[in-house]
Amino acid sequence: MQGHHNYYAVRVDLADGVSKSLLSSNSVPIGYNANNFSVTVQNAATVPPGNQTWLIEVDTYMIQAGGLNGKYPSPKMNSAA
Repeated sequence: MQGHHNYYAVRVDLADGVSKSLLSSNSVPIGYNANNFSVTVQNAATVPPGNQTWLIEVDTYMIQAGGLNGKYPSPKMNSAA
């Protein structure tokens, strides 16, 4: 029997790169095998009006139930509205 502390999930946060305000957050369960996995985490954020460069920050987290959680920051990306 697998313990609850071996259960994993992935969380992805989208934040405004300037104000650092959280735009969107979503998580997806991985299950008990976190050694080799591929998941899709969908997140939606409304872009600012107008055709401009928009700096967003994508932060990813590996979450272990009952254990230590790790943040894996992604490079900042520009997105044109």
